[in-house]
Amino acid sequence: SNKSLPDDTESWLKFHPTDAGVLRQFVQNKLNENQIEEARKKINYALKLTPYDHNLIVLKCQLLKAQNKKMEASTFLKNTLSSDQMPRSAVYDMAYHFYLQKEYSSAILCYHKVINMLPDKGYYYYLACCYSLNNEIDQAFNALDVAIKLGENHKEHIENNEDFLNLRKDERWHLL
Repeated sequence: SNKSLPDDTESWLKFHPTDAGVLRQFVQNKLNENQIEEARKKINYALKLTPYDHNLIVLKCQLLKAQNKKMEASTFLKNTLSSDQMPRSAVYDMAYHFYLQKEYSSAILCYHKVINMLPDKGYYYYLACCYSLNNEIDQAFNALDVAIKLGENHKEHIENNEDFLNLRKDERWHLL
């Protein structure tokens, strides 16, 4: 469910033990309270019920990172993205979430999956942003070049996008 749930999700879980929305909110609350073990137990249970819920996947990555398990978070995300079960919109939502959270490596993984599903100029553009912000300059130029070749033609927007500040220092910027 997308409705906002009360902070006391423990009582909700008694009556709705398999509701993905309640489980997500419970895990989020436990993460906010730094009750990592409680969050871990419920996230694993929730993912068994709905293994391709993109909100749960994001929470699992957050949980692993909170436990200083960045490699495990990356492996979990890669394994999840290797499945063909997730709809493109869910993968895009994850990519955008990671972008907003400045988790560019995770966003890059998601944008690649989205592009494999539908090679679109917008997805390549956002991929270029993430590469640039992750200081992967060559890959950023490659992705931006593909976006332009696919029809991304908002020159002023590209030129003024702060995500590309570090690209502007490169001689390839003027050629692009």
